[in-house]
Amino acid sequence: MEPTLKPGQYVLARSTSNVQPGDIVICNYDRQLFIKRVKSKQDHGYNIKGDNTSGQDSRDFGLISPESIVSKVIWH
Repeated sequence: MEPTLKPGQYVLARSTSNVQPGDIVICNYDRQLFIKRVKSKQDHGYNIKGDNTSGQDSRDFGLISPESIVSKVIWH
């Protein structure tokens, strides 16, 4: 998520079902936690991408289901 978030940086997040494009979320995919930005909300899930081109995101594993969103970052 560089340049927005740096490795080792602390964030404050909370559980919510109110996730909108532009939000930074923590999601669970394949038993791994990812911090990514929601690019768009679609009928079957969320398109999430990192702020840089490295790392895994929806380009690799497709849409993330709403149930996979663990929390929304509210402070960084």
